Amino acid sequence: MRTDGLTQAGAFLVERSHALQLIQREANARSHGRVRGLSVEACEKSGAVILKGRTDTYHVKQLAQHGVFDLLARQDVIRALNIGDAPRLVNDVEVA
Repeated sequence: MRTDGLTQAGAFLVERSHALQLIQREANARSHGRVRGLSVEACEKSGAVILKGRTDTYHVKQLAQHGVFDLLARQDVIRALNIGDAPRLVNDVEVA
């Protein structure tokens, strides 16, 4: 039993939130902040990490994607997201 006031479910949400923020920060850093409205979601049902936003070039879209790939190779991030052992990436960043 935890004594710090957090339930197991509460701890899971904190870890998941932290993992999503970490992925978003890495995608933003790799793309040099050139993805507008960048967001990252995790879908338990499909086992996917979904990258969203808008950018001007396919190159920037790819840079953001590679930042996500690097973090999805880490077991601690995968466990925190709770979307399966081999999550897939859905890159929904629009190029306009």
